[in-house]
Amino acid sequence: DAPAHNRNVPANLPYVLGSLSELLAVPTETLAEQFWHNSCNALRTDWRYPA
Repeated sequence: DAPAHNRNVPANLPYVLGSLSELLAVPTETLAEQFWHNSCNALRTDWRYPA
């Protein structure tokens, strides 16, 4: 188990994405784009998804 101060850091996002992709049986590309849109909605922005 990682120390608590290392759990919620941006460097862990690829691991979280990979784990959720596996658990939900959804391609990582699909999840990444959906997370982007969800984040934009939460932040009330309209940033374009990077190509």
